[in-house]
Amino acid sequence: MVILERAGDLGGTWRDNTYPGAACDVPSHLYSFSFERKTDWSRRFPPQAEILEYLRHCAREHGVLDLIRFGAEVTEARFDEDAALWRISTTTGDLAARVLVSACGQLNRPELPSIVGRESFAGRPSTPPAGTTAPTCAAGGSR
Repeated sequence: MVILERAGDLGGTWRDNTYPGAACDVPSHLYSFSFERKTDWSRRFPPQAEILEYLRHCAREHGVLDLIRFGAEVTEARFDEDAALWRISTTTGDLAARVLVSACGQLNRPELPSIVGRESFAGRPSTPPAGTTAPTCAAGGSR
């Protein structure tokens, strides 16, 4: 098994969204894996850093880090019917697999509207350029 991760670290939205007050909008007792329960959350709606540390802990504890290829963005995946395999192209090379599970997290690729004057706007954007840790708009709200 291999996990392909475009970024240089795990964590997804909890890695990328580091704005002041970033926190979970789900009560903490519901926000832990059944196989790695966390009962000592600091708050009912835990902050971003605490969730990110929990995810890192789980990955370390359960050997997931050894399965992750960081910096490997999937650029194409197609099913080869003759070989009954997925042909996967990444930014670090190609591979084949019998099973492919997509977890692409498309909410981190904003589609900016065509607004006259957008390019010259001097204020702070609500959606940062890719690879930054400024505030972003995401489906998972904060409290």
